[in-house]
Amino acid sequence: AGGGAGTAGAAAATIACARCDVDVAFVRDVFTVDGAVGTVGAYVNPHGVIHQTLTVRNVREDYVICLGGPNIQDSYFTGFSWEIAYCRFCSSHLGWRFVSVPPPSGFTI
Repeated sequence: AGGGAGTAGAAAATIACARCDVDVAFVRDVFTVDGAVGTVGAYVNPHGVIHQTLTVRNVREDYVICLGGPNIQDSYFTGFSWEIAYCRFCSSHLGWRFVSVPPPSGFTI
């Protein structure tokens, strides 16, 4: 988390890319995902790698690019798909974008 150049006051506090320090999100957008313990969490992926995460509602879309398409396998959050988020300037892996997956509709008889 950073405070990148151009930060003016608490309302404009930012979260920066760890590699190139470009501001990728605003602190005011930090929130807790339903079912999560808090805004910061440590999650272990199927390969045993631990990722410390901070959840934000929005990112600066002109500074973040998401690739790989939505995937529901091994999602950290039940009912959400994910895709990988990268810094548009230095290509560093920033985290993941999570999108709520609507429940399937239909019948069982």
